[in-house]
Amino acid sequence: DLHSFPTRRSSDLSLPKDIKQMLRQGRKLDSRIKMLEESRERAFAKVTSATQQLSETGVHSDTQTDAMSEYVAYSEEILTEITKLERVQKRALALISQVEQSDLQSVLHLYYLDCMTWEEVAVRLNYSWRWVMELHGRALIEAAKAANKNWKLIEEMTEK
Repeated sequence: DLHSFPTRRSSDLSLPKDIKQMLRQGRKLDSRIKMLEESRERAFAKVTSATQQLSETGVHSDTQTDAMSEYVAYSEEILTEITKLERVQKRALALISQVEQSDLQSVLHLYYLDCMTWEEVAVRLNYSWRWVMELHGRALIEAAKAANKNWKLIEEMTEK
C-alpha cells in the first residue's frame, strides 16, 4: 500500500533509497490532500450556485443534491487521507528523531514533514541549495543506519 509505512522484518536492511521512499509518502499524501481540498472547493461552489438557484426559483433540483453529495464525498476522502498522513508522519518523525546531527534532522524534517521545497529549506537553514542536497544525502544514510539499529524503538514510538 502506497500510503502505509512498511513493517520491518529483521531480515530487511534499510538502505538510504528505502528511507527516501518511505519519507516521500508524507509529501505525496500532503499533495493529494491539497488536490482533494481544491476539488472540494469547486464542489462547494457548485453547492452555493445550486442553492442560489433554489432560492431564486423555489424548486429543488437534482443538481443541488448531486453537488452536495460530491462535496461530502470529497470531505470524507480528505479525512481518510489526513488519517493516513498523520500515521505516516508519526513514523517519519520517530525515524528522523533517531538521526543524531541536528542539521541533518532539520533537512529531513523541513523537506519531508513540512513539505518545503529544496530552495525553501536552503533559505530557512541559510545554506546553499547544493549544501542542502549534500546534507540530504548524508541524512538519508544516517536515517538508514538508525532504522537498522533502532527499528523496534521506532515502531514502539509510533504505536502510542
